[in-house]
Amino acid sequence: ADFAHQPFNKWHKTHLPSNAAFDSADRFTVMHQMIRQGLGVGLLPHYLGDDDADLLALFTLPEEANKELWMLTHPDLRNVARIRKLMEFVRKKITLKKHLLTS
Repeated sequence: ADFAHQPFNKWHKTHLPSNAAFDSADRFTVMHQMIRQGLGVGLLPHYLGDDDADLLALFTLPEEANKELWMLTHPDLRNVARIRKLMEFVRKKITLKKHLLTS
């Protein structure tokens, strides 16, 4: 897949020198630990960075970095009561914590 036009790659090109060493992680928790170990700067969601007193927010993410969140279920289970209750529970919890998921 071509990730060159993704918001995070655009951010790196805008905020880091062209000769800066670059590494990536496939999980935010890994990136969080890399930053905590002093390996450089990186992009973290608020729910990981805001509560870490050892980290300092340097930048605000662009609006296009915010993504939609989708919940999916198998079509055969979509109308099962316990699945609908679970999906509604998750939706309410995420709505309450929305400020931690957006920049």
